[in-house]
Amino acid sequence: MAPNKKHPKSISKRQPVEEIPNQQEVRRARFVRELLGIFLGISLAMMISSVVPEIRERYSLGVVILWGGAVGGLLTSYERFEKAGAALTRGDNKVLNYLIGVSLPLLILLSLYLYTR
Repeated sequence: MAPNKKHPKSISKRQPVEEIPNQQEVRRARFVRELLGIFLGISLAMMISSVVPEIRERYSLGVVILWGGAVGGLLTSYERFEKAGAALTRGDNKVLNYLIGVSLPLLILLSLYLYTR
């Protein structure tokens, strides 16, 4: 018979499992990131408009705030646009998925504008 070999004791020990974040926590973290991007976009747009007099003369403060928030929100919600683009392309190219995802709302707005004209 084979000599008696001792089994390693690590078999009986359970390894700690990494905790998977709650879906609500992930959603809240994305929302906070997007909200922070919106506010940073607004503040950056206001700073640029205070430095560049052509923007101040041509556009009102409300338009500058609106566009700053829109661009800031657009840049920080790239994961959602990638997911929307991936649903259409069914591919793994992140840049293409992002461009498709961003162009969808723009095409819808353009079609609504042309329809109401």
